[in-house]
Amino acid sequence: MTRPLRIFGWGALLVVGVGLGLRLAISAREWFISDDFFFLHMIQEPHWSFREALLPTRPRLIAAYRPIGLDAYFLLNYALYGWNALGYYVSALALQGITAFMLARIALGYGLDLRVACTVSALVLLAAPSTLTSYAVAEHNYICAAAAYTTCLAALLAELRRPRVIRRVGAYAALCLGLLSNEVCATFFAVAWLAAYLQSSADTRWLRLRASLAVTWPYLVITGLYIDFKSSGVPMRQENWFYEVDIGSDMLGNLLGNLAHVHGGYLTLSAVGLIAAWWVWGRARGTFAPLGRGPRAAALVGAAWLLATSLPFAVLALPASRFALLQLPAAALLWGVLLEAALPRVRPAIQSYALLAALILFTPWLRMLHALEAPRGEMFRRAHQVISRELPASASLCVTVICDGPALASSRACETFRSGSFGGALWRAVVPDRLLSVQFTPAAALVDEPEALDCLRYYLTPELALTREPPHLAHASAQ
Repeated sequence: MTRPLRIFGWGALLVVGVGLGLRLAISAREWFISDDFFFLHMIQEPHWSFREALLPTRPRLIAAYRPIGLDAYFLLNYALYGWNALGYYVSALALQGITAFMLARIALGYGLDLRVACTVSALVLLAAPSTLTSYAVAEHNYICAAAAYTTCLAALLAELRRPRVIRRVGAYAALCLGLLSNEVCATFFAVAWLAAYLQSSADTRWLRLRASLAVTWPYLVITGLYIDFKSSGVPMRQENWFYEVDIGSDMLGNLLGNLAHVHGGYLTLSAVGLIAAWWVWGRARGTFAPLGRGPRAAALVGAAWLLATSLPFAVLALPASRFALLQLPAAALLWGVLLEAALPRVRPAIQSYALLAALILFTPWLRMLHALEAPRGEMFRRAHQVISRELPASASLCVTVICDGPALASSRACETFRSGSFGGALWRAVVPDRLLSVQFTPAAALVDEPEALDCLRYYLTPELALTREPPHLAHASAQ
């Protein structure tokens, strides 16, 4: 191993080690929130079954059909870890590790420098989409789909170089898992066809087209079968309830918003865009050396990959950071091409240091420290400790959370807590065998709602902590 490679290797291990250490520290303090409680309740219900989730015969409770990315994830992790959220986060991190490894294989297969391939692989673990959004457990379907998408592309490229049955079967299995994790994986055929077309060594375009279709037609068949089953075989009670399609003038803004999430913000997106424009301008003037066939193909495939996984979200009226988890590997591959193009313009003695600097600059250290200081799920961890102490043994079929009163949380804070507990799904997940009613009631309304007197009462303090004892009475007795 050469000295520059040793320098880069030890430096990258240090940066990745510190970054992953921070991620695990955040995960140890984080907990479930919002949609997580819905799924934790759903998979524990007596009548629920994974077979019904995979092959539904009745209308589903949720609009999304993602039996691997959502249902199976919570089913397996709950069986392994129960209410220990850290286990769920480690499962997601393991999937991101698979994505990072497969992306490194893709980069190396396209002839990128080993140090560049390791850099883009590390970015999958440390870039903003990973460190800032992978702690909400319900976002796992995007992490799972990204792992499947990247694995499928890596297997296809390996199959194009050296055909083997095991690679072909592995690619088909990865595509199936990806489709059942998130429907955006239905765009894979377009990326696969382009990758096969660029890899073909046939003499004419027509022959390259035939050769690429001969390799990729099974992906089209698998995708077609999935779309047919999803559109006609899956009863959807809440079609277009949450993810409403909005094709109009907002598409460009949504697309840019989603791409900004991928790059860690509009500032970083602008910087990457300026660097790319600078290289194109330099290439047009002839001051930059042309990219080799491999990096050039990587750029085209990466751009198609990023576009294919971004456009489906551009028609949704809600740019969200969780979408970036699916688009991050494609963006990282494009970053790798930019680094590969810039590397020859850096003195060999400092190339390793320059790549380490790029890795450090792309890692959102300050945001990670902020997430470590203010975990969103800590209040619900404390609430679960209070709820699980008494609720399972109680015969009550209803729960009243009292707020907006003396020494109680304000109505706005109460709404924050109600939304974060998914409207009371936290309580239902603790006693999934009971049809429990949960309501959030202002203290002044208790006089007008005598039926609330028969419910199990909890009080929400200004610190958003649950208690069974009325805080204002406890304060008065202390005086």
